[in-house]
Amino acid sequence: EVYLLMTGGQTQLFAGEHIEKTDHTVNNITHEKIQRASNMLPVISANAIEIAAHEKFLEAMETQDAIISLSGNGEHLLFCREEQLCLTNLVNGSWGLPQKLPAAINATEKFEGSACISNDGKTIYFTMNKAGGYGGKDIYRSVLNAQDVWTEGENLGEEINTEWDEDGPFLNYEENAFYFSSKGLPGYGGYDVYKSFITPKGFSKPINPGLPLNS
Repeated sequence: EVYLLMTGGQTQLFAGEHIEKTDHTVNNITHEKIQRASNMLPVISANAIEIAAHEKFLEAMETQDAIISLSGNGEHLLFCREEQLCLTNLVNGSWGLPQKLPAAINATEKFEGSACISNDGKTIYFTMNKAGGYGGKDIYRSVLNAQDVWTEGENLGEEINTEWDEDGPFLNYEENAFYFSSKGLPGYGGYDVYKSFITPKGFSKPINPGLPLNS
């Protein structure tokens, strides 16, 4: 299984099964590790990430690191290490030291949700099943404040969350539309994909795109 994250230009990152060459022998190695590839799929966002900028970062990644999300501008990467959500930022062409996110986001022993991060690296949307929510997995938002501290996760409220599971938060590049999946909103059954517009007043009522995206 391969998980793809696409940025502008011709460079993508992925995690999953890959091939390693050793002493002219090709071995099939199956594990989750951040990799790189070019010309794999059409791009969906703005700025290219050059392969050279990733070399030191890729070498430092451990074999069980799993990609969670890449910001639209390709400068902020969320990944899972030792069952906790971590973040690294691209600064002056080099990836910084990965940091484990605090308990405001990693509120359980094992991160089992999904997440996305804004282009400025200061807002993370993530899913979690915890007491005080609407039921099942809800979507929360944490913001990096002026003191460089991640705020306690704010539940996005009943416009987005239901008594059932929500998952898969995703921001478009312009950050004026928010996509997610839900089992609780009116739809075709199971997880459907929804779109909500981000306005100064908050999130608009989610729209179900219908067929053929949902079924």
